[in-house]
Amino acid sequence: MGYRILVADDEYYARKALVMMLEQMELPIEVTDVEDGQEAVDYLEKKPVDIVVTDIKMPALDGIGVAAYVRDHFPATDVVIETGYEDFQYAIKAIRYGVKEYLTKPINAEELSACIRKLVEERRGIQEKGKEQLLENILSSLDFDQVMEMKELRERFVEPEIREASSSFLMISGEMSEACFRRLKKQPEIRELFSGNSSWYFRGKKEYVGILKVQDSFVIRRKDLEKGRLARLRDLLDQQSYLGISGVHKGAGELKKARRECTYAVNERIISGEHLLVWDENIEVKNLLSKEKEEIFFHAISRGKLADAEKIVDGLFDDCLTSGESIYSLYNGIIKLFTGLRRAYYQKIEEQASTGNYFLFDFKVDLYQFHELGELRQYVKMILREVCEEEGETENHELIDDLLAYLEMHYANDITLNELAEHKYFVSAGHLSRLFKAKTGMNFSKYLMGIRMQKAAEYLENTEFEITDIASFTGYNDASHFTQNFRKFFGMTPTEFRARKRGQKSHRELEKKL
Repeated sequence: MGYRILVADDEYYARKALVMMLEQMELPIEVTDVEDGQEAVDYLEKKPVDIVVTDIKMPALDGIGVAAYVRDHFPATDVVIETGYEDFQYAIKAIRYGVKEYLTKPINAEELSACIRKLVEERRGIQEKGKEQLLENILSSLDFDQVMEMKELRERFVEPEIREASSSFLMISGEMSEACFRRLKKQPEIRELFSGNSSWYFRGKKEYVGILKVQDSFVIRRKDLEKGRLARLRDLLDQQSYLGISGVHKGAGELKKARRECTYAVNERIISGEHLLVWDENIEVKNLLSKEKEEIFFHAISRGKLADAEKIVDGLFDDCLTSGESIYSLYNGIIKLFTGLRRAYYQKIEEQASTGNYFLFDFKVDLYQFHELGELRQYVKMILREVCEEEGETENHELIDDLLAYLEMHYANDITLNELAEHKYFVSAGHLSRLFKAKTGMNFSKYLMGIRMQKAAEYLENTEFEITDIASFTGYNDASHFTQNFRKFFGMTPTEFRARKRGQKSHRELEKKL
């Protein structure tokens, strides 16, 4: 990567001699020269540079003025002052403007070379450190499916031998300390068990992924988790961490399927309480809620009889626990309960559902928020209470807390308050809107835009994604609409925001280095 240098000096021959000395250095630099400080400012407004070398005394705007301008507008740019011996005390004032180096006239080629090489090496060091941090930030800001859909990221973060090999997936879900992640990443039991090849590369929100090379015939069953090397992995996990293992898949195209199997395996923790789980494709889904109980539940909800409805809910959960059925069976029963809630909702408003019989409660994603059966039971009862008590306009802060957490996870989705009311909480949009504003002090659309804008700001500051990609990642199909909202929110365009934040960050890193 080349570095841009701008030379500002009103003495023509001195300026050209300086340019010539710079160009003769064996460094990746591009040099431009201007006659005075004002021309330097004009140039910088159009094309920022890495290093400014400026004479201290110039007409229109002197070197101190240039340094002050650079500090205020381009804090990541280094400034070098040229000064005569008699002006040195005057030049000391430039310290307050972050001037990095001083060169005394007449300029010596060796002194100039040492100065520029030092600044270039510092910038290289910061860039390399920044690249490492950038990779971490990219991973933590995307979910796994987004990584897999972007070829350049998939190839960068999944090792070639893993991309084409038969692989098994390990995924850790839940809260995890940095120490726990490092223990698992380096654990010899993992490497020995999986032929010594692993590609730990993804750290998202509450998700840590490892892809491990295995033989085509490799199989892990539930009983294998009870002893040997796999069982020892339990001791490495934090209390709120869960590790799921997928089946064997071949090639990068199967990785999303493997990850889904891991997710389903990890969701079994809600029933079993185990921290180490394996995907089982032979799990049978049992019907835990009879038609008779479905109708009793529906009629109880329709008449606002909360206690009767809660008995059905408790019965479903108790039957699942005592019979030892899987989370799939319980999920199937919960969806039947939600079907009854939906019927009661449309009966109340005397309309027929017209937007499809679906629910905003997903087995793959939304079960992630629960660690054990009691939490899931309370969630279902929370919605139940809201449906039965809506007419009383109760202040259900618990429901709004759940909604806020949902928005943090799903802000990039095309969701509306009406859709959430109808398909997730089974209450009227007006009721949900009133509860939301009472809790947050603002309307739903404004709050959602605020989340999206803050997430967009994180992308702009910490990644190299194009503006159109960031718009898509934060819920905008139209990049121009995204830019318009961003300008309203932050008072500047996304491009201007990124340039300013990058400049501030580089300046802070340079100050720490000094």
